[in-house]
Amino acid sequence: AYAMDVLSLYPKHKGRLLGALNAAGALAWILGPALGGFLAERAGIGLPFVLVGGILLATAPAIHWLLPETQPPAPGTSVASLRFRALLDGTQRSFGALARDRNQQALMLMQCALFTGWSCSLTVLPLYAA
Repeated sequence: AYAMDVLSLYPKHKGRLLGALNAAGALAWILGPALGGFLAERAGIGLPFVLVGGILLATAPAIHWLLPETQPPAPGTSVASLRFRALLDGTQRSFGALARDRNQQALMLMQCALFTGWSCSLTVLPLYAA
């Protein structure tokens, strides 16, 4: 959702930006397991997890401060209303509305089936590769 908010700021470059975003995601799917396997072979199974966790913890504050807010606060919104519980309640209401929509239900079911199949193939394929 954030990516689409940012892409809407640059309508003339939407295709190029979305293509670059999807290419980066696909490259991560390709290189991530290979790099993780290489690191696990060299230094143990825990290293890829520790490395990714460390990178996430190190970059989270920078991402929080560098990425601009794309939604202006509603008129009359105070800082107190932006607390975690209020944000969580709003997220639950938004997701509930999406979950009741028949089109969204179909998309979620297709996404679940896609990722389940992909996960199963990634689990079973190495058994036949050896």
